[in-house]
Amino acid sequence: MKKYLLLSLISCLIIGSSFGQITYTSISFPQAGDILSISTAVDSSLTITPPSATATAWDFSQLVAINTNYDTIQAASTGGFYTQFSDADILQPLLGQVGVAYTDVTATQMERIGGGFEILGISFVNAFANTHVTQVVPLTYNDMASDVYAFRFSEHIDSVPFLRQLIDSLVSGLPFGLSPDSVRIAIDGDEDRVVDAWGTCAMADSTYDVLRQKVVTEFEVKFEVSVNVPFLGNQWVNVANFIQLPFPTRGTTVQYNFLSEGVKQPLVSLTLDSAETMVTNIEFLDTTINNPPNTIDVRYVEDEIAAQIYPNPAQQQVQIKMNAADLPTDGYNLLLVDMLGRVVLSTSNIQNENHVVDIRTIENGHYILILQNQVGKILKRATLEIHK
Repeated sequence: MKKYLLLSLISCLIIGSSFGQITYTSISFPQAGDILSISTAVDSSLTITPPSATATAWDFSQLVAINTNYDTIQAASTGGFYTQFSDADILQPLLGQVGVAYTDVTATQMERIGGGFEILGISFVNAFANTHVTQVVPLTYNDMASDVYAFRFSEHIDSVPFLRQLIDSLVSGLPFGLSPDSVRIAIDGDEDRVVDAWGTCAMADSTYDVLRQKVVTEFEVKFEVSVNVPFLGNQWVNVANFIQLPFPTRGTTVQYNFLSEGVKQPLVSLTLDSAETMVTNIEFLDTTINNPPNTIDVRYVEDEIAAQIYPNPAQQQVQIKMNAADLPTDGYNLLLVDMLGRVVLSTSNIQNENHVVDIRTIENGHYILILQNQVGKILKRATLEIHK
């Protein structure tokens, strides 16, 4: 018997309302303080099931992580160039895991409005010539969206120490003794997104209702210098072939993301080659690794109660106030979790609607405050800053 069939397809006819697809909304968008646990796996036999208008069941419960990275979503206000992008809410990687993008998160979309790179000690950070909308909600089966984006980051050569000598050495072969006066990183992309299937996705801990979204991106990255060409004026010349950049400069990426309402990251993300014949990378949410002893998974909250948690930032105490109707009859448990998922403070069996937490022994930093009932369901999740 085979170990498992990772993408076994079980299609069924929808009868009445007994099995319906979900709607993916903005409650699934990441926000500052969220901790995303991204595990990678390897499976050379993995294939993609075809698009389907009827319910599909995928089984990813046997995926085994070869490594796991914890990505804490940072507030845009923590970025060094936030004053240029005051409308942004969070920071994200710009290209793969390289660079930084200042992202505006609203009730209907996520939009990258600015950002850039640090290369060779130079900061290329600017507003985007054409912003990049990475997701639009509400999202259901067969929804399609496209986005063309353009990033331009330029700097005068003489404004950066030693850059003149470096660039001149790279372009010494230009005709007519041309010498550049500026450098620029240019990124152009064209992204198409379509929800091509829906159904259920079995993970190690549970089964989730999901939408499968296919994302195809064509991109080109150029590292250019500006030269004044006789009779033509200023021209941008691409010198990326002479420099080893820490990311690919041209290509097509194809991803299949399995999205579940309320989960701040894809349950599974499969990257394919441009011909879509082979899965080249698997990333997934591994709950078995994400919940080792003395840690807690804080991403997914269903039917969150309206408890008040103040002050924030806090110095010595934190007040927690909830409605009597939300107080579990057998009380609730409180946990304070750091950005690595470690529980740094816990209180069990709280029976009162109003509770005071003493944080005088907790170090300054960003934390997540969790209220749980006695069976482990998260009632409330809130980011908390301690600053004494």
